[in-house]
Amino acid sequence: YAWLEPIKESSTGKILEYTGDAREFTPHAVNTMRSRLEQEVIIDFYKKEIFTFADACITTVKITNPDGSIEHKKGKTSTENIVCTNV
Repeated sequence: YAWLEPIKESSTGKILEYTGDAREFTPHAVNTMRSRLEQEVIIDFYKKEIFTFADACITTVKITNPDGSIEHKKGKTSTENIVCTNV
């Protein structure tokens, strides 16, 4: 992991630094929370059904406040708008 370039919020003066994942994709990372973003489509030819799945990893943001204090927050991005089309 590496910290991405800092972003300064002009309204609050806070500096935000997000962790980035520098690893290449590997199929072994699926369903382990190690992939940045994953999307999976399963087709059941017998039942004639299609199942889709989307997931995202947990990321950390380092927040440096104007007074110099530092906070770390972890969160998981939403997969709400990730959809499969033309399947």
